[in-house]
Amino acid sequence: MDRRTIARFVALVSAIFGLYPIAINAQVISPKGPAGYIVGTFVPDKVLHSPAGVEVDKSGNIYVLDSGNFVVRKFSASGVGQVIAGVPGVNQKYDPPNVTASAQVPGTCYSKTGVHCLSTQAILSNPRDVAVDAAGNVYISDISSGKIKKIDVQTGIITNYAGGVNGGWSATQLHAPSGIALDAKGNLYVADKVNNAIRKIIPPVKPATVGTIVTVAGLGPDQPGCSIDGAVAAASALTRPQDVALDAAGNIFVADTGCRKIRKIAVDGTISTIVGTGTDHTGTPPQVPFTAASGPALEVNLSNPIGMALDKAGNLLIADPGFNLVWYYNATTRNVQVIAGLASKNLVCAAHSNPQGDGCPGDGAFLNAPGKPAIDSSGNIYIPEQGGTKTPTHPFAVRILKPVGQ
Repeated sequence: MDRRTIARFVALVSAIFGLYPIAINAQVISPKGPAGYIVGTFVPDKVLHSPAGVEVDKSGNIYVLDSGNFVVRKFSASGVGQVIAGVPGVNQKYDPPNVTASAQVPGTCYSKTGVHCLSTQAILSNPRDVAVDAAGNVYISDISSGKIKKIDVQTGIITNYAGGVNGGWSATQLHAPSGIALDAKGNLYVADKVNNAIRKIIPPVKPATVGTIVTVAGLGPDQPGCSIDGAVAAASALTRPQDVALDAAGNIFVADTGCRKIRKIAVDGTISTIVGTGTDHTGTPPQVPFTAASGPALEVNLSNPIGMALDKAGNLLIADPGFNLVWYYNATTRNVQVIAGLASKNLVCAAHSNPQGDGCPGDGAFLNAPGKPAIDSSGNIYIPEQGGTKTPTHPFAVRILKPVGQ
């Protein structure tokens, strides 16, 4: 086999198996809505603290952003888990004893600062999302440190991949990076929350280890706003975006949290709204009115959209902890409906004898401030409950919605 044939073969294999965001490999979401799922608990209470998000890789491993414990956990499909990054319960840096700065050897892990250390030695401040590239390297958004961390799959060493010191708005800084996603070329997209922007991190050219940051949409920390549909994304305002997803065609989906909308940045660079009215809070205390459990996507209110999961057909799951719901957006009909959570406040299934709603259909179970969901290749949906106040009916857990009949 000559070099040209080998190159073509490698490119084909990479295109098929390795170069798409995690969510693109997910099964299509059931068109049956909440009745098409039975609720269970994947990771029970007392294991996690305020889990902010879930991701699933191509091998079916489930990553849980256990933010309250300052770690990232990795579970097999059977529920066996381990910490892969961070030190449980520790989010403070430790300076190396008895080793002066001038005596430190570059590349050696003297302190648990997250640079040149094994990932399980490093300190994370508030892990919020994870992505895995074609080679198996793991990227973690650490919201409080303003950095993206990278775990090398070969060595297990974690390094700072993007972001500066204490956050900021510059060509080298991020401020509260939240949701992340990879595209077909290995570029990493980041919902840069406090900077009101979506950033693109271009992989470094060796021997460099830090990626180059480019702004895709948003005008910076001092210019929040809700852009006009059809405008050029690069010149459009966003407000506190918390998640980003990409489809196989290169369209970018944004949870524009402060605008209470899901936006789409098309491959031509224009931005538009696909879900949400963008209505503001009303009343005392201020609340977003709940319009309906289903309806045309542009006519239904979202309260606090913070996380998304995208299936291979372009349908979306939207975590909305403001309503304690997960919505399902059908890309074909452009309608939304509640797929999990008590939209109707119907307690018939999730009663006092079954406070969490295990065994109920999707709309018969309590959710405690759901975080970023994920879908696996079998169509199972994972929903973290990051919560506010933990009670018997509102634990810190990861719930699972299994398709009926599975």
